[in-house]
Amino acid sequence: MAAVVDVQWTGVVPLPNTTGDLKYVQEVRTKLDLIAALRDNWDGEGGEPIAARILVIAGELLLPLARFQPPVPRIAPVLGGGIQFEWEIAGRELEIEILPDGSVEYLIAEGDRTEESSLPPLPINGVRSLVQWLMERR
Repeated sequence: MAAVVDVQWTGVVPLPNTTGDLKYVQEVRTKLDLIAALRDNWDGEGGEPIAARILVIAGELLLPLARFQPPVPRIAPVLGGGIQFEWEIAGRELEIEILPDGSVEYLIAEGDRTEESSLPPLPINGVRSLVQWLMERR
């Protein structure tokens, strides 16, 4: 009897179609490449390098956002092997974190309102909705 292989499909990442999209993609790629180069103890406190699969998830989430023309997020490694993206536009804040296990959580804030939650597996639609919310007042 053949073993069952668990296959996870991801969405197609559209190619950028404008100069602004290309600039966004290049800047995101550069930041992700810098984080990919981190080694053990990158923070001087035992920080682990970011796993390749976490960087793949990051690219799959961030690169399709180019069509919305958001600003390039602040991108930072998180202790334990995760990665976080942060945007702030016109009083709205959005943080998305990919945890070391590959799950994705977010926080949005505007004035006194904050909301935190997790996104389902393959969360590109949820991330798109969050970025659209962020960009509404731009």
